[in-house]
Amino acid sequence: MPNPFDPLPPDGEDSPPRFRKEIARAGVFQHPDGELEFTPERLAAWVEVFDKARRAGIQIPVPLNHGPEPTDNAGWVEDLELSEDGERLYAVLVITRPEVAGLIRGGTIRHTSLALGPLADDSGNYWEDAILEVSLVTEPHIRRQEPFVTLTGVRELAVELAASRRKNHELSRHLDAERLRRLEERVDGLIAGGRLSPDRRGDVLELAAGLPGDDCRERLLATYDRPRVRPGALTIPARREGADPELEAVARRFGLEPSALAYYLENTAGQGG
Repeated sequence: MPNPFDPLPPDGEDSPPRFRKEIARAGVFQHPDGELEFTPERLAAWVEVFDKARRAGIQIPVPLNHGPEPTDNAGWVEDLELSEDGERLYAVLVITRPEVAGLIRGGTIRHTSLALGPLADDSGNYWEDAILEVSLVTEPHIRRQEPFVTLTGVRELAVELAASRRKNHELSRHLDAERLRRLEERVDGLIAGGRLSPDRRGDVLELAAGLPGDDCRERLLATYDRPRVRPGALTIPARREGADPELEAVARRFGLEPSALAYYLENTAGQGG
């Protein structure tokens, strides 16, 4: 089975067929385990993780119907690319089984489904939210997907992918800047509302920026909005009697000791809430 990360072969009949396919878009979608929410920032983060994982030698498979066996696999994800507005995510799929490529071309296989979860490489790098596979399915959770597009001429494809990577890099930088702007606005709002001491702004921004996702950042910042928490209470080196159990739960969520949190809050007796 050819390695999709080997140098590009010359165009010809021996080259495995490649397809470009929309695999995700921003929005909220129904899933048996609950709602799935995909933001432009999350789509961009998947591209970034995919690029890092690929450089580490990790290949993302394209199985049939999320099949777990090696014989269920039909190919590999060669690249991920964002639409220019960052709202849609596309994959370039190398299909190494001719019969499966025929089913795609004939319209029997029309949809894809993602498997998401944590991913780690051999060097100990860890990513909490990554695309683990792009499966070929008939019942997707994201409906009304754009169809498969056959890509012909691998050398033309290489030029197209190089251009898309440049766009993805520029868009990712823009999204990172936008995420930081929103985070700064959120923290400044806490300061303006008397919920956070101004001299702790930098510490809270640094901690929040290091969390793995927007939902985790919001969960952290929301602890300052609770009326039971004294505004701006910070940095005690060890657990005190009567420490806030909810805050400790937040610490455990991120694998940290409460004493290690730069923003550590303490309860104040007599406050309502």
